[in-house]
Amino acid sequence: MTAAAIAGSFADAKIVKTRSTLQLIIELPIEQADAALKALGGVPQPGREKPVAVALLDTDAITSGPLAAPPAAPTHPPEEIHQAPAKQRQVGAATVAERAMRRCGILCGDREFQSWLRDKKLSQWPYDRERSLEEWTVWAVRSLLGVSSRREMATSIRAREVWLMLEDEFMRHSKRRPPLAGEAA
Repeated sequence: MTAAAIAGSFADAKIVKTRSTLQLIIELPIEQADAALKALGGVPQPGREKPVAVALLDTDAITSGPLAAPPAAPTHPPEEIHQAPAKQRQVGAATVAERAMRRCGILCGDREFQSWLRDKKLSQWPYDRERSLEEWTVWAVRSLLGVSSRREMATSIRAREVWLMLEDEFMRHSKRRPPLAGEAA
């Protein structure tokens, strides 16, 4: 047997009570589907389980390939390029990260999101009633994203991707329309 590895994003987990198992859902770009299935020995067949391993990747250590972080922007932009400070930018000129952070804060305060996260998405996570549901939601979202503050979404591509997947799942569940790119949140 040839060892193979694929890389993707941890998207979800699902408990299968009837089998006493946990299913992990790893998402990867559709363009990598054939290679991933080939690396795992093809489409799974009932009764012929194949052992696999799952590992958390250190995205800061990845220097090339689709999971690599984009090159850091220069600390001092050339003089001919001038970007106004954030407070002076025109309304609607927020970055993708800023819009994601803002929507994260808004949804963490949204009762429907809080209930969905506690009852549907993370029903197996402990909810202590000593904290408010909003405080628990903020804690749970930060735990899922692997951050201690929403501000870290500005620099952590992984945290931002996990948030965008979580937000999309909630939006589809609640039948809400998420803000479009460039649209004020």
